[in-house]
Amino acid sequence: MTVSSIYQQVSYTGDGATVAFAFGYQFFFTSDLVVVVRDTVGNTSIIYVLGGPGATGYTVSGTPDPLTNEYPSATVTMNVAPTGTQTVIIQRGVTQTQPVLLTEAGPLPAKTIEAAMDRPILVLQQPAQ
Repeated sequence: MTVSSIYQQVSYTGDGATVAFAFGYQFFFTSDLVVVVRDTVGNTSIIYVLGGPGATGYTVSGTPDPLTNEYPSATVTMNVAPTGTQTVIIQRGVTQTQPVLLTEAGPLPAKTIEAAMDRPILVLQQPAQ
């Protein structure tokens, strides 16, 4: 899949009822997303946990490409709805690794090569970690 947009982190203001938040940028694994909830009153931030229990957990749903595991977008669903004094920040946290293994005289699918080329662009676009 071509990297066709310039990445920006997304943020949403809680309302005490909404638990699902859209993330419209490419990533490879559900663990590539970092979810932080910032309390605008107490000026504190909490990093949420993928698949975690209780109030600080969330899940990611979307449909990855079956050949590359690249998600074009997804929905982050919080276990508990953030309140009106909280801001949900979703950003990419793609690890700086190269997981594609190409074997000598093996198949060379275009999608695999394209995904390998997309990965460094996604890493370059995200905030410094």
